[in-house]
Amino acid sequence: MAELRRLELDPVRLKAMAHPLRVEILRVLQQRKRASVTSLADELGETTGAMSYHLRQLARHGFIEEDRTRGTLRERYWRATSGNQRLASQSTRST
Repeated sequence: MAELRRLELDPVRLKAMAHPLRVEILRVLQQRKRASVTSLADELGETTGAMSYHLRQLARHGFIEEDRTRGTLRERYWRATSGNQRLASQSTRST
């Protein structure tokens, strides 16, 4: 079984999650386990260039990582890191 690691949410990491698209990207990757840049861009209505930028920012702060077991030189796949961070969707947030 993979070891879970805890991500500390310091101000820099919180700032990385301030963009609503990044929250959605992380939610999708947590649900689907992995996805390509193109499939994420199509699903979330963004260009592949913008999606790549946001994916790199999430990876830089440890929220996601490239899945090097999948993809090609032209298509990269990403997955949520095996941490215990979870983001509540609007339907599961308490009010």
